[in-house]
Amino acid sequence: MTKTELIDMLDEYKIGLLSKATDGTIDDKYYTQTRNSLLENVSKEQIPKFIRVCRTADEFRRYMQNESSSYAGRRQLIADSINRLIEYIEEHSDEEADPFLQIKQYKRVEQIGSGGFGCVFKYHNNCLDMDFAVKVYTPIFVSSKEQEDRERRFFREAKMLFQLNHMNIVKIYDAGRISEGPFIRMEYIEGYDLAHR
Repeated sequence: MTKTELIDMLDEYKIGLLSKATDGTIDDKYYTQTRNSLLENVSKEQIPKFIRVCRTADEFRRYMQNESSSYAGRRQLIADSINRLIEYIEEHSDEEADPFLQIKQYKRVEQIGSGGFGCVFKYHNNCLDMDFAVKVYTPIFVSSKEQEDRERRFFREAKMLFQLNHMNIVKIYDAGRISEGPFIRMEYIEGYDLAHR
């Protein structure tokens, strides 16, 4: 998604959020789809907390009611938060929404899977003409303390796998942090999942 598309989406989303927070309406499907697009395309740290933690429009309304008892207070909080996010997007290049794309040879092909702890994507490296799997740790509904503990475990897993070399174990090539969260870049293996098996 380009910078302009993100900003246009946020401008429209802000109107819907303002309506919902002041006892108006916003389509729940639209709320969820736009929230998911933001989480996929913008650094998690930059996204306002009320978007990160509220998975539905009704959760968002309850959250805002707890934050401020007045319509004016809710409007101010939403406007300030979304405007800060727009300013951040305006100041950063389009490629920062997907940091792997800063490395020009990488192209995201598809999402392979997802779960409560994150997503796995298939990337193609044009220089090597090879595919890689990239596991991005983006858990939902965890506290800051749990996040720190789980990130440590995530990197411990990466380090252990990196030290192993066996034909029946996926090879790990790299690990680090991108705007979406910690990642592990690993060997991509064609096949099917265990549920299919």
